[in-house]
Amino acid sequence: MTLSATMRCAALAVLLTACVAQREHEAFSPVELLDMDSYMDPNTPLAMDSAPCASNPCGQQQVETIPGELQKAYAKTESMAADLKKLLKSTRSWRGQMTDYLTKADKSIDDVRVAAADVTHDQEEVTKFLKTPGPPGPRGPKGRMGPKGRHGANGFPGDEGEEGRTGDAGVPGAPGAWGPAGSTGAEGATGMQGPLGRPGNPGLPGPVGKAGAEGARGRQGPAGNLGMEGPMGPSEVGPAGIVGPPGPEGPVGLPNVEGSPGEPGDEGHMGQPGPTGQHGPPGPPGSPGQMGPAGPAGSPGQAGQGGLAGPAGLGPRPAPAPPAPPAPAPAPAAAPAAAPAAAPAAAPAAGAAPAGGGYAAGAWPTGWCHPLDASCTALGIKDNMCGACTKTAGGFKLEEPKMGLRFAGASFDDNQIGTGSYQAMNICILAKYGNGGTITDPPTPNCGGSSNRGVASQVHWYGNCRKGDSSMASCCSNAVLLQSGFDWNKFAKGNRCSGDSDTDRVLGAVNCEFAPVGAYAAGAWPTGWCHKMSSTCSSLGVKDNMCGECKAWGNAGFSLEEHAMGLRYKGASFDDNQIGVGTYQAMNVCILAKYGNGGTIVDPPTDKCGGYSLAGAAKQVHWYGNCRKGDSSKASCCSNAALLQSGFDWDKFSKGNSCRGDGDTDRVLGKVECDFGKAPPPGAYSAGAWPTGWCHKLDSACTALGVKDNMCGTCTAWGNGGFQLAETKMGLRFNGASFDDNQNGAGTYQAMNICTLAKYGNGGTISIPPTTKCAGTTLYGGVASQVHWYGNCRKDDTRYTSCCSNAALLQSGFDWNKFSKGNRCGGDSDTDRVLGMVKCEFAPASKYKAGAWPAGWCYENDANCQVLGVKENMCGKCTPYGNGGFQLEEPVMGLRYKGTSFDDNQIGRGSYQAMNICILAKYGNGGTITKPPSVRCGGYSLGGAAKQVHWYGNCYKGDSREKHCCTNAELLQSGFNWDTFAKGNRCSGDGDTDRVLGKILCEF
Repeated sequence: MTLSATMRCAALAVLLTACVAQREHEAFSPVELLDMDSYMDPNTPLAMDSAPCASNPCGQQQVETIPGELQKAYAKTESMAADLKKLLKSTRSWRGQMTDYLTKADKSIDDVRVAAADVTHDQEEVTKFLKTPGPPGPRGPKGRMGPKGRHGANGFPGDEGEEGRTGDAGVPGAPGAWGPAGSTGAEGATGMQGPLGRPGNPGLPGPVGKAGAEGARGRQGPAGNLGMEGPMGPSEVGPAGIVGPPGPEGPVGLPNVEGSPGEPGDEGHMGQPGPTGQHGPPGPPGSPGQMGPAGPAGSPGQAGQGGLAGPAGLGPRPAPAPPAPPAPAPAPAAAPAAAPAAAPAAAPAAGAAPAGGGYAAGAWPTGWCHPLDASCTALGIKDNMCGACTKTAGGFKLEEPKMGLRFAGASFDDNQIGTGSYQAMNICILAKYGNGGTITDPPTPNCGGSSNRGVASQVHWYGNCRKGDSSMASCCSNAVLLQSGFDWNKFAKGNRCSGDSDTDRVLGAVNCEFAPVGAYAAGAWPTGWCHKMSSTCSSLGVKDNMCGECKAWGNAGFSLEEHAMGLRYKGASFDDNQIGVGTYQAMNVCILAKYGNGGTIVDPPTDKCGGYSLAGAAKQVHWYGNCRKGDSSKASCCSNAALLQSGFDWDKFSKGNSCRGDGDTDRVLGKVECDFGKAPPPGAYSAGAWPTGWCHKLDSACTALGVKDNMCGTCTAWGNGGFQLAETKMGLRFNGASFDDNQNGAGTYQAMNICTLAKYGNGGTISIPPTTKCAGTTLYGGVASQVHWYGNCRKDDTRYTSCCSNAALLQSGFDWNKFSKGNRCGGDSDTDRVLGMVKCEFAPASKYKAGAWPAGWCYENDANCQVLGVKENMCGKCTPYGNGGFQLEEPVMGLRYKGTSFDDNQIGRGSYQAMNICILAKYGNGGTITKPPSVRCGGYSLGGAAKQVHWYGNCYKGDSREKHCCTNAELLQSGFNWDTFAKGNRCSGDGDTDRVLGKILCEF
């Protein structure tokens, strides 16, 4: 059927209502809007399908009611038609805009197609270019590996190649072929060298250098003129002249080098001979004359027994008659037996003794030699050395004016023979006691000799050395005074110790004088000018006055003084260094005087004791005392090192100026003043020698603080339940040794270990460990340095745990005595300033506590770690990080795995080493990796902590050649084994140490 325009609108309204209901909340498509125009065309028939009505039993009734319904809908349709017209108007405008947009879109599609074609062409060109690879760049030669030094800071990585420009987006093409690998960037510059390590242990001592050549001795000055000889009395020798004052002392020569003897000075003019004295009494009977027809003249005096008396000898022997012509040999029966020897007896052969042994002409050394007669033996002379013996006011004189005095075929040196010389005094000893004799009365300095002028020079015993030069005592007769049992034949002949053929004028005469033993009188060192022990000395409690005069001094003390040769003990003086008031040497000399060698010390000396050197006296060899007061390393050789203890032995000290002893001479000790105090009760805090002096007892204050060994210090509370030990005069000490003044600051292992020793005692069980607040303080100013326990090594240096107190923290049952003393593992005598104070604090027991590497300062793998999925926290504290990741950190000793740290190279963000450490932490060794680590993983080294041996990680990222040994070579895979990696800085492994890893950031 055909509907009117009105019906069409109504029908359209119904359709629109249905359409709106069906497509509520939906937008009309442009095509649907365009098709609606056909509904509004009145000329377009609208077909209505009547099939539904026909099939519907109620359809007839519905058709009949349509006009009424349409009337109701009409009113609504009118309003809707107006709205629809507005909608269609706007739709036509929108359709026009849409048409423009589609036109422009078609143009853009064409442009895109052209661009896609260009991209395809470019891609083909690139593919063609990439298929023709250029020659690889030359690879530089591999540098030789230098000797391994200490690690410097890491060099900067080489620059990566520039990234290519991103192309315009286009139609995705097929994946291009992989380009050749770019050349490896240049290696970064080597970082600055790290700080120098501690000095190494001193090497073995080098060989001792050869002794320097002997310097030339200065020329000897000319000898003074001989004084005129006084007139000789009837049988007495004139009084000895007054000894002139000694000349000024020359400048001290260079030490240890003695010059060779200079040439002898010119001899002074001989004085005029004095008038001839009266003839002495007749000489002793001569030897029996020889039987013969005409025997030689006998000596003046009585005729020899059995021989014919010779005429009185009035002058020199007449020259022998010329030999008679040879006579025929007599018959054997007619000639006497002695007749053939008569003719040659008239002229003695060269070198032969004069006939009959008398004083007569002859060759050296037997001619003109006076026999040892009754006048000599009456004066106590055992060897007159060919001289005539005469008595003097103080002794005797030996003189021979033709060939001089001699012994065993040699004369005596014409140098160093004057009055007071040791050579002259020793010649007197030889004359009085004979070679090897026992000396009872020593010679005095009045002994002196004089040389003979005009007599042929002869080889002589060596005597031209300095008086008192003990280094030449074995070869020179002027070096030292002879002792009982001496052997003169040990002296050299000539002018040097090694001996030579030097000849000198002979010794014409020697005057000898001796002093009785024990008298305070002139004499040779060390017996001359020596005061005997007197009743005054005994009343003052002196057991050894050391040749000094005893006087009361000070507070019940005494002084000893000797102003000529000085104080001495067993033939040696005392050092003129370190002898002033308060020195240990002065105090020890006082102990020796009061108690005697080896005595028991009841009252100790005070620091008022002091000594004074004697100016102007001859220098002597002395006991060694020139060392630092309190230097216990020299207590066995130096008298100033430590105070003597009861039962001491002074003889253990060296002589000279070194511990090994030498021939050094010093001014003698003229006076010592001694003062003694009352001995303090045992264990009292009082003055005394190291290590027992100024030592506080372990008292109730110490035990209340839990201290088992106060090491001579006072105990006071300090810190968090800790304590402080202090001693301000000699410092803290253990078993007679101080502690190292290096490596004893806050947090050092030495300070922490000293605290452990104090709290638990040697070998104790450690229940609460010390904290890093433990610290020591060195005692400065005026305190003697002492030998100390070795502590100057690096903290955590495991190579030194057996010898150095700073290497590792002590464990229960420790033995402090295993540590070395001095400044090396092998031990030495190094001394340091003492430790005056130590502060000690202890932490409550916990898992995270101080301890030795690698167990110390190690966090447990706690609940925080488990929540974050960490299976191996490597001693680090677990905290969240990033996108579901975690952070591990330990700020004292760093992260570690199986007792080993990680490489401080190649550990930055994105390195394979950092990513692999994160894998190890999250999955554990050998775990299954479900989520790979991201490139945000990175580690940070810990500055200031002790370096440790580490897993090897300093290789190139991605270097598959070292994947079996280096943690940075490639990423780990499931089931990995970390233990296959090397330790140190190479694949083969070494002992290289690096800074530890303090923190690692992990994200997956």
